[in-house]
Amino acid sequence: RRNYNTYVWGNYYFREIENCAILISKGNYLNDILIVNNPFRRNNIGINISGSNLNLVSILDNEFVNTDFIETSTSSFHNTAMTIQMPVTTARLNTEVNISNNTITDYRIGIHASNVPNISIGSKPTLVAPNQIFFGQDVFNDFHHGIWLEGCNGAKVQDNEITQINPAIPSGSYTVEGITIDECHHGFINLNIINELHTPVHVIGDCDYTELHCNDFINNTNSG
Repeated sequence: RRNYNTYVWGNYYFREIENCAILISKGNYLNDILIVNNPFRRNNIGINISGSNLNLVSILDNEFVNTDFIETSTSSFHNTAMTIQMPVTTARLNTEVNISNNTITDYRIGIHASNVPNISIGSKPTLVAPNQIFFGQDVFNDFHHGIWLEGCNGAKVQDNEITQINPAIPSGSYTVEGITIDECHHGFINLNIINELHTPVHVIGDCDYTELHCNDFINNTNSG
């Protein structure tokens, strides 16, 4: 907590954790966080990072699998591979957050971020490293999101692949959404492939100057 750079690299397994596998809370100092090449199996939350003074955050080359996970929590971010959250009033504007080349299977929420400016999710012009997110659950009895951004102005979501493997229809008013953009200005959603989701992209609220380019929506099975 608080004052130290954090590096989590190549651990054998984070598995069968009912709360959170990696919980990082940062305070008043500039902190770098590097989480690379870790396997996660059946965890309620894989990675939870929060703080007002995040500096360089890189989450790369990890594998998250929640197949057969039994949920025991109903918190806002239960069954989530990763969430990065900064306070809306005191967050640094020059934080650099990169999330690339992760594989996420059978989580309710794949990648979530709140109030993280200029976050980069997926590939860059100099790096081909898409995130791959798969929904293979038999039942969708809650809201599901592949990538969910709230208040992340300047976000770049590029070259990711999100696939619903199982054609199950969500229960009631619930949805399975590929990319959810909520109150994000000047975002750039580009070259993503979204397969068989009932809601490929959901844009909510004031998202002025957010652009969608060259995304591929494929739906041969689900009616949407």
